[in-house]
Amino acid sequence: MKKYILNSVKSVSNDVSFSTPGHKGREFDYLKFKYDVTELDETDNLLEPTSAILKSMDELKKIYKSKASYYLTQGSSLGIVTAIVANLEKGDKILVERTCHKSVYNAVILSELDPTYIHPIIDERLSVPIGIDLEDLKNKLMTNKYRAVVVTSPNYFGKTLPLEEIYEVCKDNDTILIVDEAHGAHLNFLPELTKLSSYNRCDIAIQSAHKTLPAITGSAFMHIYSDRINRELLEKTLRLFQSTSPSYLMLISMEEALYFMENSGRENLVKNIDRLRILKENLKKEGFYFLEGDTFDPTRLVVSKENISGYEIERAIKVFGIRAEMATPFCAVFIITAADDEESIEKLEYALKNASYIEDHPKAMNFSYREKIIYKPCEVFRKESKWVKLKNTEGMVSASFVIPYPPGTPILVPGEEVTDEIIKILERYLELDIKVVGLENGGIKVGSK
Repeated sequence: MKKYILNSVKSVSNDVSFSTPGHKGREFDYLKFKYDVTELDETDNLLEPTSAILKSMDELKKIYKSKASYYLTQGSSLGIVTAIVANLEKGDKILVERTCHKSVYNAVILSELDPTYIHPIIDERLSVPIGIDLEDLKNKLMTNKYRAVVVTSPNYFGKTLPLEEIYEVCKDNDTILIVDEAHGAHLNFLPELTKLSSYNRCDIAIQSAHKTLPAITGSAFMHIYSDRINRELLEKTLRLFQSTSPSYLMLISMEEALYFMENSGRENLVKNIDRLRILKENLKKEGFYFLEGDTFDPTRLVVSKENISGYEIERAIKVFGIRAEMATPFCAVFIITAADDEESIEKLEYALKNASYIEDHPKAMNFSYREKIIYKPCEVFRKESKWVKLKNTEGMVSASFVIPYPPGTPILVPGEEVTDEIIKILERYLELDIKVVGLENGGIKVGSK
């Protein structure tokens, strides 16, 4: 057996990381094989906690000021699927932010739900999602009966939504609000960031501890913030999906991450946010532009430069051993956590300032399309499908997700018609060499009407 995976990881292990996981490759004492145990009388049981894990989750609840909180060892995806399946029944209508994580769509298929979508507002300069149309949300809630709304806040680019306003509209319409807060587990640790968080601004929030806290990949939290949630049913549903062999290293890492944040982590975040302000001031003088504002997470660095694509920024700084979280045609994204320090941020600033960039002139893209739903996603999930060249698919029904990055919004969801407009947009993406998931060798998977 050749060590393909180990060797691939070794090849990037010395990078200065500004991607997930939030521990940034720092060494922590808890990562020892002798701590990798199973369910014992002494170590408790995540599915039926009565002692150590129960006490730890009670501390988790206190930190996030929730009514109940849970450790998840299968990522935020587990929490999102659990929250949706527990609170909606077959055929229920669900209002979903179109840019939501694929786990939301998976839950829609599993529960055989009837989805409607809220489309994003796109930043004109960077072509990335920076919010939703609140009037559209309100109109949809007032004209149809939705059991739940699912939104993402903050998103990949650090943009948070006005959750308090959204939650009030949801409560007025007897609709549950589920927030995918995968990128926001750190927000509750500073007062100035808590106002951007989901705390008391939704019914359920799900967070990826590993994205912005120093926890192992796949570690996550789920929080209940209201009495409108049937806690017993939620826990019963969680047991359906949660592994019976949870990783104790992940559980320990979540506990250790919270301990770290309560002690030195808060102070580190303050220092890093201040240092990022200096970085931005310095680099603006060099022609860089940053996505920022009162509703943006200040620990998320979204960088662009005139006539330079995000892909080129990502490529150029790799020469300095710097790893970005992601790149788009117009920007590169860097995640700064409490595990970062002055040295790592200094290296990032130096790399951005001194890298040799090739002007590749990214082109504007069209995000104005609207979907034409023929079937619910669940209705085509088990149907036969085939690969067809994109140019020949007009009028056919998509059998898979087709998702351009950016903005990460599905241009096609299973059950939607392939229109001439969508074909032209996807052909444009191909011309610009933009990654499109679900589009392979010039074709997509389709079924028939």
